[in-house]
Amino acid sequence: MKTSRRVDWIFVPAATAAVLLLGWCCTASGQQATLVAASVNATLTAQPPQGLPAAPTVPAGPTAAATFLSTPQAAAGGNQAQGSSVQGYAVATEAINWKRTKYDPLTTNLFGWCENSKPIVGSDGGTSRFFFNQGVYEVSYTTGDTGASRWCAPYGTYYDFSASIKTLLLDADSSGYYGLVFRVYQQSYSSLIGFWLSPSGQYYVGAFDEHGNYVSLQDLTDASGLLPNGQWNKLTVDAEGSVFTFFVNDVFQTQLTYNSGSAAHGSIGVSVGVNSPHRSIDVQFSDYEVREP
Repeated sequence: MKTSRRVDWIFVPAATAAVLLLGWCCTASGQQATLVAASVNATLTAQPPQGLPAAPTVPAGPTAAATFLSTPQAAAGGNQAQGSSVQGYAVATEAINWKRTKYDPLTTNLFGWCENSKPIVGSDGGTSRFFFNQGVYEVSYTTGDTGASRWCAPYGTYYDFSASIKTLLLDADSSGYYGLVFRVYQQSYSSLIGFWLSPSGQYYVGAFDEHGNYVSLQDLTDASGLLPNGQWNKLTVDAEGSVFTFFVNDVFQTQLTYNSGSAAHGSIGVSVGVNSPHRSIDVQFSDYEVREP
């Protein structure tokens, strides 16, 4: 079996001259080998949106149960930056019929996820830990002197796909965010798209282009169908070329068109972050699935 590889990246302020890249090389069995640390010559000129709405550490979320997508009308709950609820429903229906090419319950390290037994200390003093905990994959992160984020994407190349994962927010500062990243371009380490949730029950979509510049694709928007904090929520992204459709608990949120340049394909993974210094976030992930045409 061939060796798997993945990366774990820190987003840092524009003033920082480089991005610290931490990578592990693991065998297919998931045993950790040598830890490699290197600096990547990439400067990020922006971060994900600052000043997320103030909220308690674990605020009460929507009280209504999720409405699962069953008809075009049921998909109309989200902000529609592009397309319509009917289009969102059509994309979701098509993706269901795609072939499932990867499923990982995330109970153990089957596919080369980042895993460290002790917290990793970043250049700004922040600490992060990726680990498997009682049958789920958990990511905990405490920022240092500045807000930042961490992500991990098992090595793989995906073009058109439907990817989903279940998330459980355990604890977070009000400026925290967590979710899926995709179109992670392994060759440059400075290009990806993110679909993030906030502790206050909102979502947003953003991208880092091939030059490391942040592009806002969807501002903070109330997430239709999101269950309260303390309950599992499923995030789904359907990608067809440069058209991306987003769902929370199978409820359509929005459809966006974005030409990702060099990242017309890439890896898929998870991300957590906090925009405030010396604050924390703790999230569990489960049931990672990828479908392809």
